[in-house]
Amino acid sequence: MKFTDVCGNEHARRAVEVAAAGDHPVQFIGAFESQAGDLCALARKLSVKSRAVTPCPCGHFGDPTRECTCETQMIARHRRQVFGAEREFDITVEVSIPHADRIVRWMNSGYAEGEPDEIVVERVRKAQAAPAVSLQLDATCLSLLKKAIAQLALSPTQVKGITRVAATIARLSGSDRLGAAHVAEAIQYRRKAW
Repeated sequence: MKFTDVCGNEHARRAVEVAAAGDHPVQFIGAFESQAGDLCALARKLSVKSRAVTPCPCGHFGDPTRECTCETQMIARHRRQVFGAEREFDITVEVSIPHADRIVRWMNSGYAEGEPDEIVVERVRKAQAAPAVSLQLDATCLSLLKKAIAQLALSPTQVKGITRVAATIARLSGSDRLGAAHVAEAIQYRRKAW
């Protein structure tokens, strides 16, 4: 599995890059037909702890082409199990099934999309070797974080995880301090309510 093998889901490819650069455990949530399992394999290839889970026991909740056959209680129990273990993961990404037009475009490009692995892996290596980023947050970063805490009901541990992920994103961008864009990207890797 290579980065270019992932069709669509740029945010999930980026999550693998961030996870690898900062050694952040990552989980992918997606229907069976999504590439959640492939992304998990890509992360593991880069020595990142990862797992792929479905949004429900049958794996079709939210799938535009197949109907979910799970009962409400089954879905609730499944999600409690998935989210109960979520504390182990700094990054959680939902993986969608790409639209047919996107898949055809990917086929026409020779089944390759995005940057080649060599470029991504080199950027990861540079970020891993970069000095630590200052974790001082400016007023804009603090405002973003406060809104996220309120909207996502984040715990102090989750906020600490967001800050660590934001620091990795800053190193990937070549910055020596946290900026609003780094914090915003890190926030979007936290689970949102289904």
